[in-house]
Amino acid sequence: MRTPYGLEIIESCLICPLRHDRIFCDLPLQELEALQAMSSLATYPKGSVLFVEGQEARGVFILCNGRVKLSAGSADGKSLIMRIAAAAQVEFQKILDHSGVVGNQSIGAFAHLGLARAYALEGDTPKARAAYVHFLTLWKNADADVPILKEAKAEYAKVQ
Repeated sequence: MRTPYGLEIIESCLICPLRHDRIFCDLPLQELEALQAMSSLATYPKGSVLFVEGQEARGVFILCNGRVKLSAGSADGKSLIMRIAAAAQVEFQKILDHSGVVGNQSIGAFAHLGLARAYALEGDTPKARAAYVHFLTLWKNADADVPILKEAKAEYAKVQ
């Protein structure tokens, strides 16, 4: 469905046309269904303010497409652009920064893997390595034959 702004509205993560192209959507089906169950989907036009500095977290934003400008207010009232980030990196970092929102659900561990992949795609090898190490540490006792764990180990080997 399209909005008056010409933006495509995605009604479900499970049938999203971007699902196979996005890092976060690489979750196992059971985890993706759990995410879908607790999600509220929204589409925002360019220039929208999603939240402001100092606002209490009301959840986790998962940016499926586009870019986000992260800014902070300066002492003289000006807005300083801290970073312009692509979809995946911003969302994984927000999940990790607000771990209380997802508790001990596996989505938090997958955020480390997603962040590692985003950093690797960006070419930031040291940060990618650190995020892979964190994910692999969390999954150190997992069954070695789990496909996503095997993929993460192979990806980690490439950033060594």
